[in-house]
Amino acid sequence: MKHYQFVFAGGGMAALSLAYRLVTGEYPDARILIVDPEQKGENDRTWSFWSCRNELFDPVVHRRWRTLTFRSSSFEADIDMSPYDYRTIRGEDFYSHVITELERHRGVEFERGEAKGIAETAGAAVVELSSGTVSAEWVFDSRFVPQDYQAWEEMHAGQPLHFLKQHFLGWVVETPEPRFADDRLTMFDFRIPQDDQMRFMYVLPYAGNRALVEYTLFGAK
Repeated sequence: MKHYQFVFAGGGMAALSLAYRLVTGEYPDARILIVDPEQKGENDRTWSFWSCRNELFDPVVHRRWRTLTFRSSSFEADIDMSPYDYRTIRGEDFYSHVITELERHRGVEFERGEAKGIAETAGAAVVELSSGTVSAEWVFDSRFVPQDYQAWEEMHAGQPLHFLKQHFLGWVVETPEPRFADDRLTMFDFRIPQDDQMRFMYVLPYAGNRALVEYTLFGAK
């Protein structure tokens, strides 16, 4: 049975960013296996975050904004967020940067497949893969299993908790002429029907004529 120091069940941002921190930090020679059914590389998603300091993935930040626009039917404001700014990383830039670095390290392997099961034994964790079985000192499991979430929700039924599910759908919109103020983002625009939920529009302008426009809602269903 092949043995690794670290196995990642799932190879999305959580796994790749942690593996990147390991090999660029205290574990440059670690034996690492990253298992995911997909080849990461497409511009399939966007990550955005706040910060007031230098961050690990700043080299692949696509855009930054310091001014936030808020809109509702009764109030509107442009807010200076200094010393914070809001940063966006595109999926294709993140994957290229991180995977290129991981591939420089001999101990890192990628496998296209699935982690079908993970079990703890006395000496190691054992992972059942599509291709066979491997063992590891540590296994990081970032697979989403809907049944686990449902079971957790049922276990806490009746408690004073609010289970809200987030849904969002975005498009990159390009206009013939400049229509976007590219020095500010619209974080919350509540001028849309709420229908007993929390609903808003979100706009990240990449240029005067190009922006990510997203519809977001939080609801119980």
